[in-house]
Amino acid sequence: MWQQPSIQALQVLNLKQEWINATPIPGTTLVLVNIDDQLARWTNSDIFRSTVHRATNRTGVHRYSVPMFFGTDHHVSIEVRWRPFPLNSARVPSSPIPCQAVLC
Repeated sequence: MWQQPSIQALQVLNLKQEWINATPIPGTTLVLVNIDDQLARWTNSDIFRSTVHRATNRTGVHRYSVPMFFGTDHHVSIEVRWRPFPLNSARVPSSPIPCQAVLC
């Protein structure tokens, strides 16, 4: 997702259930990739979680939204192939993988 630098529009719901602004950083181009629950299942973790988000327009200035979606075919089985290691670790943990395969 690309956000116009001069217009505050994107908000995310944090863990405290509060809407917070995803404020553009001056002088940069914000490209936000919102992952879906599928990536969390593929990696069997809560490291990669989808985020509840919304776009607001409190300025009255015209803005454009061009979402782009990717996904699997409806007949594809999504299985956990690996379990990510903790970010502060150099090895894969030996704990069991609790997620089961899902047919989309």
